[in-house]
Amino acid sequence: MKVLNLLIVCGVCILSGCATPTPTRARWEYKTIKWNSSFEGAEVQLNELAKDGWIVVDHSFVAPDYGWTFVLKRPLK
Repeated sequence: MKVLNLLIVCGVCILSGCATPTPTRARWEYKTIKWNSSFEGAEVQLNELAKDGWIVVDHSFVAPDYGWTFVLKRPLK
């Protein structure tokens, strides 16, 4: 009887594992912003964008004349 109960439990576990839905891939939208002033000012703008769900995924700094470039993403709505 114990063996039968164990087989039933194992069968349920296996079947319920097969019935779980496959994860869906996240879809993203991207945004690029350029900032020519101080980094502290960019930090304020980035914090405002974060409130809307944006995440910084990359940044670069090219010479003082060009400034900062930030690449952001958030889940597609």
